[in-house]
Amino acid sequence: MDKNTGFINWWLSVNAAFSSCTTNNEVIKKVSLEINKLGFDNFAYGKKQAVPFSRSKVYIFGTYPEAWLKRYQDKHYCQQDPSIASRASDQQFVIWQDDHHIKTHFIFEEAREWGINIGATLTLRSMDHSLCMLGVSRSDALINPDDKLMLKLKMRCLIELIEENSVKEGLDSLCQNEINLNNREEEILRWIADGKCSSAISDILGISENTVNYHIKNIQKKFGSTNRTLAAAYSAALGII
Repeated sequence: MDKNTGFINWWLSVNAAFSSCTTNNEVIKKVSLEINKLGFDNFAYGKKQAVPFSRSKVYIFGTYPEAWLKRYQDKHYCQQDPSIASRASDQQFVIWQDDHHIKTHFIFEEAREWGINIGATLTLRSMDHSLCMLGVSRSDALINPDDKLMLKLKMRCLIELIEENSVKEGLDSLCQNEINLNNREEEILRWIADGKCSSAISDILGISENTVNYHIKNIQKKFGSTNRTLAAAYSAALGII
């Protein structure tokens, strides 16, 4: 069996396995099983919401020691972790052993105290523009260079499966709250993002300024924002406009 056929068979099998999950714990067990098959002891899955821009909420679960996961969250290590993509548009796959900065960073020096030594991290953007992070680790045995591509492909697939099943379960803690805008609200938001005031938008759309302001108030309420500029910034970050 060649590698392509083997990967396709794996993908079909793991899809079928995840489709039977009905709880978050079942998802964790399935991911853990697949991670073990890849030769790793533990995993951590994190999701950082796209907004607000500063101190965004980060949710983490997995099979790493609970004490380490708690410390990681309490100390806001997600903001400093060198294995995670630093920019919103970045997608990044990192083998820890290949990066001197990661190996010597204080976060990874602390992690080794919990047996988190050899591993990899994949960072991707989800459909709701949140930052998704999957990390896998083991205590020893370096990752073989020949295994890196397949590891990256399977970690990407696992992120997709976690996201699909989290949405299916309605896990609010893992999903960005959906913001539903009507066509007129989206249209007004785009003009706000282009720097237009209510009066100018009124002239462009052929509606009254009061009507424009009415829609803007509804938009701000939906985003929980204090002003129109912030609402426009949030909508851009979330890919709404």
